[in-house]
Amino acid sequence: VCEQAAAVMTLATEQGFVQWVPRGTVLHGWALAMQGQGEAGLAGMRQGLAAELATGDTLYRPYFLGLLAEAYGAGGHPDEGLTALAEALAVMDDTGLRYYAAELYRLKGALLLPQAVPDAAQAEQLAEDHRPAGQRHRHQPGHDELHHEAGLQHQRDDRHVLGHLGSIEI
Repeated sequence: VCEQAAAVMTLATEQGFVQWVPRGTVLHGWALAMQGQGEAGLAGMRQGLAAELATGDTLYRPYFLGLLAEAYGAGGHPDEGLTALAEALAVMDDTGLRYYAAELYRLKGALLLPQAVPDAAQAEQLAEDHRPAGQRHRHQPGHDELHHEAGLQHQRDDRHVLGHLGSIEI
C-alpha cells in the first residue's frame, strides 16, 4: 500500500489531480502506521486529512477518519481513535455518507473492547441505537432471563451441529 499510495501522490501531482494528493497522503500514512511507524504515519494521515478538508471534499472523510482511528488503535492510543471515530460518525450523520458505517462501528467496538473496565451500558446502548426500529429491545420482567436461556439452548444446538459436521467426509 505504501508504494501504491506514493505512486498516487506522484501521479496526482504530475497530472494536477489536486484532490488525490491528500488521499494518497492519508493512505501512505496509514500504511506506515500499520507497519509500526506510528508517529510518522499518524503525522502523514493528519496532514492528508487537513489538506483534504481544505479542498471541501467530504466523500472519503468517514473512511479516512476510520483509518486514522485504526492507526491510533494499532499504536496503543484507543482514546484518540475513539475521538477520530466520533468525528467520522458525525460527518456520516451530517452528510448522509453511510457507505462505511459498518466498519466504523466495528472499529469502535474493537477500540472499546480492551478497556480495563468495559462500559457495558455504553456497549448495550450502541447496539440498541443501531438496531432496526422494529427490533428495538424493550425491557420486560423476565425478558433477559428468557434470552439468556435461549442463548444457552442455541449454544448447545450449535455444538451438536458442529459435532455432526465434523463427522462428514468431503
